[in-house]
Amino acid sequence: MLWGLFFYDIFWVYGTDVMVTVALSIDAPIKLLFPFDLSLEKPKWSILGLGDIVIPGIFVAMCLKYDLDKVLESKDKIMKTPYYNACMLGYALGILATYITLVLMESG
Repeated sequence: MLWGLFFYDIFWVYGTDVMVTVALSIDAPIKLLFPFDLSLEKPKWSILGLGDIVIPGIFVAMCLKYDLDKVLESKDKIMKTPYYNACMLGYALGILATYITLVLMESG
């Protein structure tokens, strides 16, 4: 599912201008705006949609649930969360890479 959303996002964000147009025209809490260039009279903003945060966040939560289920099934009650830790690290690196890409490409 995540790979499908990845390619869907690539097509609609970089292949067309539909996503950026919709995000800029809607005044609702569906996007995060980061200042890109505040020195201009009308500052430029980079856009990060909530889909870039929520969908991977759901995957992180599912990894934590899987780890917790494994702890409850085992007789060893030591809390080990290898999937959650790896997924959370990947999520943080992904958000960082997304923000760096936003700044370098100067677009939403």
